[in-house]
Parts: sequence; C-alpha cells; structure tokens
Amino acid sequence: MALEYTQEQLNNLVDNGSILVEDLKEGPIYLFEDGNISEIIKASKICHVITSDPYGKIGDIMPKIDLGDSINFFIDKKEKGKDYKEYNEDFFFSEYNNSMISYLKYKENNKEVCRLNCEGFDKISDIIKIVEEFKKNNIQIDILGIRLLNKDYEDIELLKDIEKEYKTEISYGASKVVEESEDFLVMRETINYYKELIQAENLSPLEQLIYAYDLIKSYEYNASESENDLNSRQIHLILKSGKIVCKGYSVFIEQLLNELGIETITISTQGKEPHARNVVKLKDEKYGIDGLFAIDATWDSAKNLIKVVTEDGREEIKKLDSKEDGEVIEKYYDNLSLYRCFLIPLSDYYGKFRTEEYQGSPSDNDELIKEAEPYLTYYDLKPRVACNNRTNFDKIIQAIAVVRLKEGYSKEATIESIKGIIEINDYYDKSKSDELETAVIKNNF
Repeated sequence: MALEYTQEQLNNLVDNGSILVEDLKEGPIYLFEDGNISEIIKASKICHVITSDPYGKIGDIMPKIDLGDSINFFIDKKEKGKDYKEYNEDFFFSEYNNSMISYLKYKENNKEVCRLNCEGFDKISDIIKIVEEFKKNNIQIDILGIRLLNKDYEDIELLKDIEKEYKTEISYGASKVVEESEDFLVMRETINYYKELIQAENLSPLEQLIYAYDLIKSYEYNASESENDLNSRQIHLILKSGKIVCKGYSVFIEQLLNELGIETITISTQGKEPHARNVVKLKDEKYGIDGLFAIDATWDSAKNLIKVVTEDGREEIKKLDSKEDGEVIEKYYDNLSLYRCFLIPLSDYYGKFRTEEYQGSPSDNDELIKEAEPYLTYYDLKPRVACNNRTNFDKIIQAIAVVRLKEGYSKEATIESIKGIIEINDYYDKSKSDELETAVIKNNF
C-alpha cells in the first residue's frame, strides 16, 4: 500500500529505525515498521531501501523482496538527523562514507549474473555478515564487489578469506580496482611504513612535509607505454609496476600528507602538456610559515644529476644520461637535491609555472579548493621566480638540514647534501648562495 508522508515525517521514521523502500521508477514510497513487511515488493526494475541499520535489517528485508528477472536493488544507510534524499545521487562513492549494499541481477553473454556490492563499511567482518545473510536466504552471488576507503582496517586480512570463497572485485575510492587483496595490503603497508618513519621523529609540519616529499620524489619518473596507463597513476599499481608519472606523484603525496594531518589536494593543469601537482595548506610556528603552497614532486623527482665540465671549459648541471662525449664529470649530486618546485607560495604560482592554466581538481576537499582557486583560475606569463629569491627558501634549506639528519645522513653527508641543493638552485640564481650555505651550516651544525 502506497502512503504519503512529508519529508520531515519520512526523516523521523528512518531516524527511529523504520525502513523506507522507494521504487525510483514508479515513485511511491512504502513504509514498513521494524521490517514487518505485509506484502511482497515487486522490485523488477530498481528498488532503493534506506535504513539506519542496513546490515542489521537485511535479514528482515531480503525475504520480502521478489527479485524478478532483473534488478538493481540498493540498501543505503541513513545517518540520524540527515535528510535521506541527499544520498540519492552520491551513494556510489565510498568517500561519502555511507554504508551501502547493492544487489544487481543482469544478463551477460546470455548468462544470468548476480552481483553483490558492499561499500562504506568500517569492518570487513560486517561485509562477511552481509554475505552470510544472503546465503542464508538462498540468494545467488556470482561476483562480490567490495569498495574500500584508502585507510587502515583492523580486520583487513579477512579479505583473503573472502577471496577464497567468491569471485571478488576489490576497489578503493571512486574507481581504483585492485586485482587482488594483496595489492591493497601492500599499498597500506607501504603508506603506514612511510608514516611511521616520519612520525617516529619529533618534526615540525614543514619538516614532516619535506620528509614525505623526499620519500615520494625518490621514485624516478617512469612512464608507461600507454599514455593513459593506470599503472603509473594509481598508488597500488605504482608499487606493483614501478612506473610513475605526474598524476601518480600527486595522488601518492596527497594520500600520505593527508594521513599525516597536512591538508593537501591534487590539482590538474593544461598547457603544452597536461600536468598534475599538489597544493598544501601549511602552518609551522617553528619556521614562521602559514599559507597555501604549490609543490611538484614530478619536477623535483630523482634525476641522477651531475656537474660536468664541457670541452670549452664551461660548468653545466645535467642528468647523467644527458652527458655528452668529451664532457668530464666533476660532481655527482644527491638524488634528493631538487627543490626547485617546492613550497611555491600560491601568490607566485604563475610566476613559477608560467606555461600552464589551472583546469580543476579531482580532490573532494572542497574547502581547500575554495581557498586555492583564487590564485589558480587566471592565466599569465610572468617571469619565472628564481628559487633562491623566493619567499621562505632560506627556511626550507634549514628545515631540509634537520630532515637529512633524521633520514639517517651523517653530519658530513648532510652538509654535502645541503651544499649540493644550494649549488643546483644557484645554477639558476647566484644572488644568495654563499649567504644561504653559511647560514644553514651555522644554524644546524
């Protein structure tokens, strides 16, 4: 029986534990108190159940559903005090942290396929309970889809048990599909290892940022053969394939920094070539830094830089694989020496990245996007900003010296690393190098 309710009444009923079933094609809303469904629901097309306890009620709900020949059936969690309508458009994305179950029956190659999807759950054991309820009600499951957040789960190892019993497709975020649970586990172990390295030291926010930046930019740029190959753009695939490009650097550093508590987004640009980099929100009282900054681990990534003396006696800094016959190698640089595109104030953004135009951000961090966009939405061709003359460069160098020691460099190796960093940046701007080198060594050693 179809009943009419105001929005306020509907919200109150769901808050109190009632179950709402909405046929999104037909429109009528059915109310069933405490799972006591008095009639079989004909869910031959699309059906959407909204409840405050999706996996607790599933045993009551499923026996009352006539699944028919084909169906898209959704059970979505409604949080107390929120309008359930706001979930209708966005429940497919686990970033919204809704608990959602969907059961789809469809034809594929003239064969019936039944797929159960579970997402937005904090425990893998809760997903297992859902699967058991479906089995108890003799409901066929050919494929089990599990969408996770890129975070730690206390019982994540249970994924391996699920894979043994079902054909399982695991994904995280909106669309990142892992081939097997081991890929997700390796990714989480790697991120956690990086966090532990950084958090084990008593570092300021800027120093934590530098340590994280060093870890990610230590991966050498390695493009896949296919221009849009995900192997170089998604964290779990980067770790598996060893390939990484600008999008890969950006999403990796965004994930690590946000887990460290440093608010970060990935932004995309257009120009001669599309590109991705990060914007960070940083406040560090130790170094007197507070603002929005661009960082670009791609351009600062490991490049095997050397100093050579050319045949006509000139000194040049270049990549090792760019050395020409007749040039003599004078010096090898630390592979973490580049900070040319690190902590660029957004007010200087187009002075530094002059051939690019902001295209938008794939991140769901709306507040940081709103803060950053006023600096990014115009296009200009100002002269590039020299690193040694830019705001905070002396503070960055001093913080790098602290981090080098924490990274395990000896005092002597740290001094050489700092000299190399200043020398590389001074290759483009000679105005302050002696002053900076003297200040850093004096302040830190």
